[in-house]
Amino acid sequence: MTDTRKMDVRTVHRYLHKGLATSADYEQHLSALPDLAEQAEFIDYEAQFREEEARRLAEEARAEAAAAAAPPPPPAMATAYVPPAHGAPPATVAPVSVAPSAVASVPNASSFTARPSMDEDDDDEDEDDDIGDED
Repeated sequence: MTDTRKMDVRTVHRYLHKGLATSADYEQHLSALPDLAEQAEFIDYEAQFREEEARRLAEEARAEAAAAAAPPPPPAMATAYVPPAHGAPPATVAPVSVAPSAVASVPNASSFTARPSMDEDDDDEDEDDDIGDED
């Protein structure tokens, strides 16, 4: 058989199954092919993987070293408002440095519970007194 498209490794099984090529034709085609093993280039994928992994680790180490060498961020700044004395012109707001630990110790507003006003509390006491006086 002279048609090399039918002897392509990707299609030969289809042509053999359909009967358009024979096993003898395929064997003859394979034996006529030159041996090019000496010209083949071996690719060591494991070595490539190790090199890429080493480059990645070195880049991560450089990034971590750069982050460690960077100066720390400035402390948190807060502004303090001092109300002016009665009749005095308003004072300007001056920045005040606050340590981060002091900011963290301030309770969250959501942790406070609402307390009933005095009016509500008085009403509750009256109701409690009425409960025992049903006789």
